[in-house]
Amino acid sequence: MGFNANSSDTAVVKENKLFTGLKGMKVVAINPSKTELEGFGYKPKNDPVYASLDGEVKKLRLDFLLQGEGLKEGEKIMTKIAFFLENHSRINQAGTKGEWINNFGRTAWGSVDAAPTELNWFDAETARPCKVGEGDLHLFLINWLNISPNDEAKLDNFEGLFDGDYAEVLGLLNANINNEIKVLLTVKEGKYQSVYNRYFDRASNKRTTYWESHIKKQTEEGYPPKDDFSGSFIFQEWKEPTVMTDLSTASTSDAADAGGAPVDDPF
Repeated sequence: MGFNANSSDTAVVKENKLFTGLKGMKVVAINPSKTELEGFGYKPKNDPVYASLDGEVKKLRLDFLLQGEGLKEGEKIMTKIAFFLENHSRINQAGTKGEWINNFGRTAWGSVDAAPTELNWFDAETARPCKVGEGDLHLFLINWLNISPNDEAKLDNFEGLFDGDYAEVLGLLNANINNEIKVLLTVKEGKYQSVYNRYFDRASNKRTTYWESHIKKQTEEGYPPKDDFSGSFIFQEWKEPTVMTDLSTASTSDAADAGGAPVDDPF
């Protein structure tokens, strides 16, 4: 007979498990090449393009590939977090204020020409104009590397990143390969494992107070998380919402995905 039947309750199609909630993750690669991505099980169609030029403005997407343990032994979670950098100072829309960053990786807003000196927690003496995306990147690095508030946190060659010089950040990775950073796992478009990229924490911190305050504030200001985190900080397997899809508008690609066909990797 030409059919190899299985019991109805036997899973014969491999499902791509997705997770939500707070999770400690290791950095395993920074701006990986196509070959490196393939080594982690991804199937990118082309070599990733990280750098671009918009007029005279250099732009860079700095990807940190993250790996963590799932709920079952041997289960791996792979995702990435991206920082979008530009090699010019961050200034408000009115052009009246500028963001400043000091040698401790802390940022504050002051005038365009001078760092704020009235803030007790901000060391204005070492402050310099903050480039677009530089503050978010340093927040990530501080939490990933578990740097003390009293210790310096400064990339000596930040400008070199725009020219493809990743030696400094790769050096940090090689020296701290076992470090973890706590992130909020999310699910994008119901099929991609993603990460909330506006807040991070030290892996050792067990409290969720600051996470709750941050999400609440962002939501009140009109910037809630774009991707689904199941409305919870508890680490758990993501369950697809039981909402009927309007089949009249479903595309053929949607139908293929529902049948277990592979989808493109988000790189």
